[in-house]
Amino acid sequence: MPAWDVRRFEGGVRTLHLGCVELWDAGELLKVPMNAETSPLAAVWADMKPSLRFESHRSQIRELVDLFHLTNPRVFGSVLYGSDTELSDLDLLVDPMPETTLFDLGGLQGKLEDLLGVRVDIRTPGGLPPRFRALVLAEARPV
Repeated sequence: MPAWDVRRFEGGVRTLHLGCVELWDAGELLKVPMNAETSPLAAVWADMKPSLRFESHRSQIRELVDLFHLTNPRVFGSVLYGSDTELSDLDLLVDPMPETTLFDLGGLQGKLEDLLGVRVDIRTPGGLPPRFRALVLAEARPV
């Protein structure tokens, strides 16, 4: 399992299962606390700022966006402003094409999380909450 997969269990106690990590104690599946403050794996997260991953994978991100029938990928949120931490996610705004489905949005999210090793939040302009839609649309920057 790649080291970054542990991030999928951050933010509290999650049950680990076969296919993710084999952690067994006397035949019992362990529950392991996973967060940056208390985890012995905190050192693994030290280099996992989404902005670092984002900057080194821009072209692959654009290719994946095209593959999933989406256009105009833009970054917003903490990664855009450089205020992200190891526990931040990557916020991306994309425009759907007529043939785009929810499976495309979910597929893109999964592939990007696999590629980058950080959580990714994919939004379309219509999927942004009205209270901050205008702000995100004005400030988002191309990938």
